[in-house]
Order: sequence, then structure tokens, then C-alpha cells
Amino acid sequence: MRDTVSIRARGGRGGDGSASFRREKYVPRGGPDGGDGGRGGHVIIAAHDKVNSLRDIKPGTIFRAPSGGAGGKSGKYGRAGADLVVRVPAGTSVMDAETGELLADLAANGDKIIVSAGGSGGRGNMHFATPKNRVPLEFEPGGESEERALSLEYSIPSETAVIGFPGAGKSTLVRALTGSRTPVGEYDFTTRKPYIGVCGAGEFASFRMLDMPALADGSSEGRGVGNFFLRHLRRVELIVLLIDSRPGAPEPEAQVETLLRELAAYDPEYLEKKRLVVYNRRDAESALKGAARDIEIDAARGEGLEDLRAAISQSLGLTEDVEN
Repeated sequence: MRDTVSIRARGGRGGDGSASFRREKYVPRGGPDGGDGGRGGHVIIAAHDKVNSLRDIKPGTIFRAPSGGAGGKSGKYGRAGADLVVRVPAGTSVMDAETGELLADLAANGDKIIVSAGGSGGRGNMHFATPKNRVPLEFEPGGESEERALSLEYSIPSETAVIGFPGAGKSTLVRALTGSRTPVGEYDFTTRKPYIGVCGAGEFASFRMLDMPALADGSSEGRGVGNFFLRHLRRVELIVLLIDSRPGAPEPEAQVETLLRELAAYDPEYLEKKRLVVYNRRDAESALKGAARDIEIDAARGEGLEDLRAAISQSLGLTEDVEN
């Protein structure tokens, strides 16, 4: 999965204006009739719902739009250069690679931005005629466009995400709630990239849930793979901290502390997001119960999932608060 890529964009050059004169029978000295050149094509980046990653965009590619056509005789305009549309997944941020400025956040299908406008068409000589200059030879060349270095960064649009230590049961939980095909295995770092599923929240509502690669102590320093994908939490509204509460697992409080520390190391603003603490596999014999913030489940057995679904829906404002 490629979620960042650097490219360059260059709009098309504008077409040159024309210098020509009318040539009609019985009119030996016709006036100027040179037409204007067409504008160059724009380079446009557009979000498209049929694209789900940046993998088809080769790093370093220069996207060049066609130039505009030259003006013609009899006041004919040159053709405009066709726009070049680069399709990206919804959830792509477009940034100026040199300044780091965010140019556009293409959050939804159909969002788009012109990243390099085509040059304007040059004027033909019919624009330069004056009472003192009835046979102007002047015309304008087409305008040049700017070449721009861009950085594209994709973060999956989702309302909630599940993070936790290796083996905490994140994939099992997301599969149980959403029916997604997230890989599940009894070994660390099964999930090598984010997966997404959709979970129902009543008759007419639903939310998207990300299964994130595992975090661990030191992820922000390069251990494991989880920290590399934390950019995908940027659009998430609610973070579920899934705590492995099996015998022999690190203390729950230590897991929470480590997960929050790794989130803050990547982006301190992540700590401002809503979050739920969920304990998985606490004890097969214990009575599972829902709570406002801390919830006990057994994802593999399917126990406590409706409490969790209700708590997430409530936190996202999809359902009204109800008393336990």
C-alpha cells in the first residue's frame, strides 16, 4: 500500500496568437484578422471513489498537460489544451512539496484542485490595430505555465480506529463487528497495513472502523510497523484502545500509557480525539458489562460486542445516550 508520493505537475503552454490579414477578392489590403491562441491544459488532481490507494502513481512522475493551439486566420481561436486529471483516493491531502503548505484536502469523491493552471493564449494581431497602425504585425506568444513539486498523502477516511499491542485481538474485533476480511493470526504484527470495515449502528446509521497495525513500546523510534501507518488516524474521530487483559500480558495501565505515548510522539493532537478503553479476553468466566468509557469484551467469543457497538455509536453521535 502506497500512501505517500511526490510528483511534479506542469500545465500546458498557451497557444500563440496569429498575425494574418484578410485576403478577399476586390479587397487587396484587408485588415488584420489573426485569432487568439487557446489556453494550455490544466493539471487537476481529483478524488475518485474507484481509486483506493496511491500505488498506481509512480514517484517522481511529471504530469504534463497539453499545450493550447495557435490562433488562425479569419479570427479563428486556437483550440484549448485538454486538462490532465490525476485520480487519487478520497482522503488525499495535496501539499506543496517545497513549502509544506496544504493546498487541498480531497476528503470526498469529486473533490478536486487545479495544481498547475495552463498558460493563457496569446492575442492575435487583430487586437493591435489602431487608426495609426492599420497593418499591425504584432501578436502575443502563448503564456507559460508553472511547474510545481507536490506531495500527496493519503489517510483513510474513517470514523473510528482500533489500536493496541501485538496480539491484542484488533483484527478479530474488527472482523466480528464489521465482517471485514482482516487477516487474523496468532503471531505478532499480523496486520501489516490498515484495513477498514463498516459497522451498522442502528437501522439507518453506520460507521467505518480501521484495524491498525500493532503499536508497541518504541514504535515511534521504528520498532514494528504500526507507527508508519499512524497518519491514517488523522481523519478518525474516535480511537479505541484495545487492551490485552490475558494472564501474562503487560499490565493494562502500562498498555494504555504506552499507546498514548506513541500516539503523542507521532502527533500530539491525536490525544485530543475521543477514545474508548476496551479490555479484551479479561476472563472467560467474568461477567461482561458495558460502561461509559471502559468496556470488557471477548472478541473471539463474540461477547460484549453489542455494548461496544452501542458505546461507539453513542460517542460518534449516531445514537442517543441510554441508561444501562
